[in-house]
Amino acid sequence: MKILKILKIVLLLFVALPLYGQDITLEDLYEKNTFSAKGIQQMRSVGDGYYATYTKEGITLRKYADEDYKKILLDSLVYDGKKIKFSNYQFSGERDKILLSANVELIYRHSYKADYYLVDIKTNENYYLTDKGKVQEITFSPKGDKLAYVRENNLFVFNLETKKETQLTSDGEFTKIINGLPDWVYEEEFGFSRAYAWSPDGEQIAYMKFDETEVPTYSLQFYGNGKSYPDLYTYKYPKAGEKNATVSVWVYDLNTAKNTELNVNKGSEQYIPRIKWTKGEHELMILRLNRHQNNLEYLIVNTQNNIVKTVFIEKNKYYVDATNFDALTFLNKDEFAFLTELSGYNNLYKYNYKTRTLTPWLKKDWDITAFYGVDKKGNAYLQVANQKPYNRAICKVDKHGKLLFLTEDEAYHNARFDKDFKFWIHSYSSTKKAPIYEVKSTQNNISYILENNNELQRKWDSMDLPEKEFIELPSAEDTVKLSAWRILPKDFDQSKKYPAFITQYSGPNSQQVKNTFGVSWYDYLAQEGFIVYCVDSRGTAARGEYFRKQTYMQLGKLESEDMIAVGRHLQSLPYVKANDITIWGWSYGGFMSTLCLMKGGDVFTSAIAVAPVIHWKFYDSVYTERYMRTPQENPDGYDNNSPLENVDKLKTNKNLLLVHGTADDNVHVQNTYALTHKMVAKDIPFDMHIYTDKNHSIYGGKTRLHLYKKFMEFLKERKLTNH
Repeated sequence: MKILKILKIVLLLFVALPLYGQDITLEDLYEKNTFSAKGIQQMRSVGDGYYATYTKEGITLRKYADEDYKKILLDSLVYDGKKIKFSNYQFSGERDKILLSANVELIYRHSYKADYYLVDIKTNENYYLTDKGKVQEITFSPKGDKLAYVRENNLFVFNLETKKETQLTSDGEFTKIINGLPDWVYEEEFGFSRAYAWSPDGEQIAYMKFDETEVPTYSLQFYGNGKSYPDLYTYKYPKAGEKNATVSVWVYDLNTAKNTELNVNKGSEQYIPRIKWTKGEHELMILRLNRHQNNLEYLIVNTQNNIVKTVFIEKNKYYVDATNFDALTFLNKDEFAFLTELSGYNNLYKYNYKTRTLTPWLKKDWDITAFYGVDKKGNAYLQVANQKPYNRAICKVDKHGKLLFLTEDEAYHNARFDKDFKFWIHSYSSTKKAPIYEVKSTQNNISYILENNNELQRKWDSMDLPEKEFIELPSAEDTVKLSAWRILPKDFDQSKKYPAFITQYSGPNSQQVKNTFGVSWYDYLAQEGFIVYCVDSRGTAARGEYFRKQTYMQLGKLESEDMIAVGRHLQSLPYVKANDITIWGWSYGGFMSTLCLMKGGDVFTSAIAVAPVIHWKFYDSVYTERYMRTPQENPDGYDNNSPLENVDKLKTNKNLLLVHGTADDNVHVQNTYALTHKMVAKDIPFDMHIYTDKNHSIYGGKTRLHLYKKFMEFLKERKLTNH
């Protein structure tokens, strides 16, 4: 019996520490998700001190102030005798109705269409809302008595009391007219998928109409259908210097059933990146941006008389940061708060458009990276990069500018506040600490853990992996140091030499060097004998406006010079194999890795480029022209740092692996094909791997496992590992 008990104890210990002394496998990372962190599943703040979650139990109502309070609102959905598997949910304003989505069909990066069911919590009745077809961007009216949505590019309203559908537009047509939704390039580059907004009283809907008739098309072929011919998907994609959609703004009045076009100049040489109702009566704010994206107008339109006023203009010698558009927050009927780089850093300002007074609210020599909003007392809540660019902190600033930090640890802190800013979900991690989620109060000392990822932390601790070490590396400019981290191989011996592997993205205002937790391919590479470096070049985020915008009109130049300088520095280190340095990247990072292999042939032995941009003339208008203007205006900027125009610099003894998905709607496979066409013509060897029917992310099923196995095969075949 004693022996049996001992065996049981040993077995339990073995189960508790299943990875102790074991190596990471690619299957752990890309098939079993062994190191995936837990989060808070589909959490929604629903007001009055409540939040909801969607777990295996169903949709559950919780109280911020009471850790133990739990009320299951819906454990399952049965309609017409069938159990419906729903994927998402939203509440009406009074929390008496729940809207459920099912049979989701993805479209682009953010957009999707789905079937929808409505559940009345009080009566327990449910309704199928999409018998006429799947819809997009469905929302409750402010009073919760109506729904708005888009079907087949037209905008509709459904009255929940009369069960009557009203069609607000009728001219919607695929690849021609879109009502209430953005076109492809707006969704991708301005970051939104809904182009309509209910008025605060629920009596009007403002919406954007996209006329993309004259925008050039691009076609994707899909091969996995089993048919004799591939399926063809053709959509509108404006490339740099080509024609954009014409965008107009309209208002539909539900009382008069009248559609009115607002008096905002329309044309393909400008953008409308946001519309938002103000706190004034019948007032809609429209942001209007010129095509160069360096002149942003704040317009207010009275939707009753169609009078338009320009209340503020923001100019920038480079471009206005598009990531700040969502920060626009109305404080009262005459004043708004917003983020701007007027000071040289991303700071918080107030603007009174009645007195035309611009006031700094929080002006510091560091960047605000998120503006969460303002509470009833006038406190603003922010995420900031106030110390080191790879950390984040959460703080609040009162209406007089007094600053109070709500976080202390050196880590990467995030926040989600409830509607009245009395409670918030604090999430944070570091390179050594798995993500923690906790409820906190802005009013008192309430604080408790929702998820601590203890199991993941124990796994990580038991494996005794080499730690990420934050360092600085030299750039191509003597006075500038670059943020970086490195992972040394286990049992690193400084007297030996190791191959080096550089990961980067390098795109404008991006950031890869972060103090966040994760077990990834980079840990696997270190296990395989590489010294892994992650580097943020000039042009990246959280170091002020000049640092991130100095790449203007010359994308790729400074970034590649920096990576080559880093590579040369690594060559000088006694423990790095000077003839064995690999650089890799995805998307913009693939553009960079390819360019670095060409321009830095004396430094880099090998490059892996996934879904790379090969020439900026092949990429979309909004992103490319923001940083480069058009090919017609800046031909040298486009050509000088294009891999397509630098092929001759690629030495035949270098190794290049190109990877692309044929269904990439973002960076078209045309990029890779154009480069390989030119390389073949010049008899330059390369490796290429194509993923049929895969988009820019190249995922699904065993795809990622297959992809990373391919990477390792490429490296090992060229004897680039330390084995």
